[in-house]
Amino acid sequence: MTSSRAALLPSACLLFLACDSVSPLTYVPPDGSRNEHHVHPELVAECQQCATAEGATCRADLDKCEAQDPRCGPLLTCMTDTDCWRQLNTQNVGDLPPCAADCLSTSHIGGINEIGVVGAGFYACVFDPARCYTPCAAPHHHDD
Repeated sequence: MTSSRAALLPSACLLFLACDSVSPLTYVPPDGSRNEHHVHPELVAECQQCATAEGATCRADLDKCEAQDPRCGPLLTCMTDTDCWRQLNTQNVGDLPPCAADCLSTSHIGGINEIGVVGAGFYACVFDPARCYTPCAAPHHHDD
């Protein structure tokens, strides 16, 4: 019986080591049950003016993020340009909409947690009702 426990020990160690990993999480797309999102150019323009344009309310946060990680600018700009902030499930940011997965991919970011800390200021600005929530993240009801 002692030899069978000894034989299981390496397997158990590998199992526990895998659980201790702090490497970036890989994005796994949901089952495809979401409808394709329609981007409205006028909404995108309003968000850009608040979030990413020169002198915009959130621009300092964007520049700070990009200074810390050059991939940050392309990601946050992509999220803005595709009206993707409005599609995020803020109750479960791990369940990313397709536009966010596309933005992560084109920005060469393997998972949202790779950029989460340095991007937190911009995220907070976009979702702050006193700053850019209305033009960038508030639900939009449309007729199409």
